[in-house]
Amino acid sequence: MSRTLLAGDVGGTKTTLALYDTEDVRVPRVARTYDSRTVERFDSLVDAFLGEFGAAPPAVASFAVAGPIVEQSVRITNLPWGLSGPDLASRFHFGRVSLVNDVEALAWAISALRPEEVDIIQKGQADPTGPIGVLALGTGLGEGYLTRGPEAPRAHPSEGGHADFAPTTPQQTRLLENLWREHKHVSVERACSGIGLSKIHRFLVTEEGWAEDSAVGAEIAAAADPTPVVVQAALEGRSAVCHEAVALLCDILAAEAGNLALRLLSTGGIFLGGGIPPRVLPFLRASRFHEAFLAKGRFSPFLERVPVLVVVSPQAVLWGAALRGMVSEGDSPNRVGI
Repeated sequence: MSRTLLAGDVGGTKTTLALYDTEDVRVPRVARTYDSRTVERFDSLVDAFLGEFGAAPPAVASFAVAGPIVEQSVRITNLPWGLSGPDLASRFHFGRVSLVNDVEALAWAISALRPEEVDIIQKGQADPTGPIGVLALGTGLGEGYLTRGPEAPRAHPSEGGHADFAPTTPQQTRLLENLWREHKHVSVERACSGIGLSKIHRFLVTEEGWAEDSAVGAEIAAAADPTPVVVQAALEGRSAVCHEAVALLCDILAAEAGNLALRLLSTGGIFLGGGIPPRVLPFLRASRFHEAFLAKGRFSPFLERVPVLVVVSPQAVLWGAALRGMVSEGDSPNRVGI
């Protein structure tokens, strides 16, 4: 059994696998990214990866996946893949296998991030022992948190993105009513996600009286995934309605980030991850986002002290999966070369 660790960031669109020495999970020996949609089984990717490098069975394998882990098994969101830790250990002769929710993996990575791997939205006054809240905004909305004790940080999963969407303005109330026509239960993820962004755009055009630029409208109609089109048009100033859609998405994200900060008393900070926040930094740095985050009445002064940061490193979830694998072997995240 080699002293290596196999880590994976397993998503509905792409999967990244990497081999690390167990003493250092910052720089992989090798890494490969695959199109998840081109294979029927996760086993096939692991087979191809280990076969390409002639790797001996790693001491530890740890995979970050989109979905709740139940008894070390998970069904991947947006893919017909089922993963079982015991089955993978038996199939590939791994010494140990960990499955971890992808947002929990992001939380594991927080304490390992370097200054250049985050963007500070609100500096605040961080308590180095306080809880940290994590929100991952991508296709969906994931939530998790990190607690820090005397020995080592400990990450925890959550399904907070599926809690109720609570509008904070008359416009958001109208959006909620619009979403109710489509869904019996409107979670915050329905409005605050990549999927939600297209719904917000449609709502602004069909019910709020916004007129879309004809060229941008054609691009959105032709796109298999309209989210990148809406974001890019907003950033380039080509569409007022796209700009408002992204701003409204960020308003909802700010309010939910404030909610999470209050629920956790996250004096250690709030970290925003996933694919969308690094792409919409101008909106997150704007006063509109700041005001929506602080709009909690008597607790606004508390939220002014909470740091808010964006994780800009695309490797964070992969590192978090590796750190989780090391912890399952009994090591502290502070002793694995970070």
